Amino acid sequence: MEMIFLGRLALAFVLGGIIGLEREYHGRPAGLRTHILVGFGSALIMLVSIYGLMDGGGYWVSSRMQMKIEAILALVRKYQGKVTGVKMGED
Repeated sequence: MEMIFLGRLALAFVLGGIIGLEREYHGRPAGLRTHILVGFGSALIMLVSIYGLMDGGGYWVSSRMQMKIEAILALVRKYQGKVTGVKMGED
């Protein structure tokens, strides 16, 4: 089981690196390091929630974690004023 865990993390690392290299090649922001970290971190969160919580609720916990992260990002984007076309609160 440990080899599967490490193999999936390595695969996320490599695939994130490939995407990052392609972006750096075309001169776009968020290149190699960013995509390696995002891919590795995403894989790690999912693997911990699946294998670390094998009591039958692993998928449920991972979806709750995703919802919390999305809510935090939405609040950050609203605070920075980057959300357009969405009305929150008063009209």
